[in-house]
Amino acid sequence: MIFIIEIYEEEEPPEDWLARTTCDSGSPESFCPSDTSPDAVEGDANCPSNPIGVLDGDLNDYLADAWEEEICLKENFSNNNCVNGIWNIMKDNNVGYETLTNFLGDNPKADLCLNIKDLESSVNGNTDPTISGEITINLNSRKLNRSKLSIARTLLHEMIHAELFSYVIEAGGYDNFQNYALNYNDEFLALWNYIDEYHQDGPWQHEYMADNYVTYIANGLQQLESFFISQSFKNAANSGYYFDVLGEEWNWDNFYEYMAWEGLHLTEQFQTDIVNNGIQNIYNIYRDSFEVGNSIELM
Repeated sequence: MIFIIEIYEEEEPPEDWLARTTCDSGSPESFCPSDTSPDAVEGDANCPSNPIGVLDGDLNDYLADAWEEEICLKENFSNNNCVNGIWNIMKDNNVGYETLTNFLGDNPKADLCLNIKDLESSVNGNTDPTISGEITINLNSRKLNRSKLSIARTLLHEMIHAELFSYVIEAGGYDNFQNYALNYNDEFLALWNYIDEYHQDGPWQHEYMADNYVTYIANGLQQLESFFISQSFKNAANSGYYFDVLGEEWNWDNFYEYMAWEGLHLTEQFQTDIVNNGIQNIYNIYRDSFEVGNSIELM
């Protein structure tokens, strides 16, 4: 039996600047209609595991393209020019595929769809698996008034949830997961250890992500810098605008790492790496800048 639960990226509402690089329905660059049609348009690509005629140097791009083409876009996602534009840039740079495969060491498994939906809450998004095996990532239509980089981060965060759910589905559900893991491989057994410790209806996925995926999310987001970070924000950060509040020079590695922690605030690893190290105030300053920042007006 498969237990279906929804996993949310838990985040507080942004409080700082409204960015130039946003998908806000009230901003000049907005193309975020509120359509929440349930219809889906499915991709039709079908990729053999060992394609003939593909050079080794091109294989990663080939596999990434095939995986991306298999992802179905719900109508309200594909018709949203702003959000769909974010996804297209992520596809063009293989960000989702590489974030998943760099850790998994294998092609993504999830039968994935992308959607925009009113989640009637302050969460940025959720992941909704079904008994049929299809897994839908929902971006919250109420939380599109934030930076494009933040929206890309939510997609990466939820894609990892989708992959973890796909392992549960492949194993035949939580009831069968331990037996499947014992007879399959160490990868499933590692997941079972988290399920066993944190429980199937508990935070096992977030704990697993915090322990294993933060660096990969950060690296994926860094690939999008030239597309989603405005030049005015780069200039301000690099010229020492934040020195007085940070007490140190701006650090781009910290920016992307702290951004990757979003949604994982309640994990044990966040407590160890951020809170116990006494850097939560600095983390919060970086967070204020990336959640809706990326653009700044200097006096």
